[in-house]
Amino acid sequence: MVNRYGADMGDGTDICAHVGDISLRRAGDEGIGYVIDCVRRSVEASVGEDERRFSDLWIRDILTISETSLRERRMDDEAYIASDSDGERVGMVWIGASRDEFTCDATGYLLGIFVEPEYRRKGIGSILLSFAEDVCKRNGYLHMSLNVGYANGSARGFYDSRGYMVRSEVRRKELYRTL
Repeated sequence: MVNRYGADMGDGTDICAHVGDISLRRAGDEGIGYVIDCVRRSVEASVGEDERRFSDLWIRDILTISETSLRERRMDDEAYIASDSDGERVGMVWIGASRDEFTCDATGYLLGIFVEPEYRRKGIGSILLSFAEDVCKRNGYLHMSLNVGYANGSARGFYDSRGYMVRSEVRRKELYRTL
């Protein structure tokens, strides 16, 4: 069986990790639709109301790029789906590789993390984030980076509580008149 975050449990299953009642499995082709749906919901939660109103203008592009990246592993990435002991999907985590924006050092990158609303505040986000950090450590990365939408205050608070610090800000000004 295995340690807390074994890459292969060696028991003939596709379980990559088992923590308490939560199992993580590689998403594989059959799980990509779920991962992309989680990305959509996460992105929509990370933008303000004005942007969300116009999301039909840009969300398809983001999801297409995300799916292509995941299928082709463009960022040396892998997605994992978390399930409870009944086999219910409770969330996902998507991990890849990138370069530090200042030093250009190779770094682990959290491409996406999502917990189903009814399973939030039960420690699952912490399990997923710890799993991602351990995968990055096993891959030799000294750091893991992520982006979080400013409008997603609960996610920002979660990352703050887990020791993630703001290193830069992306600022934007709307140059169009809202209707």
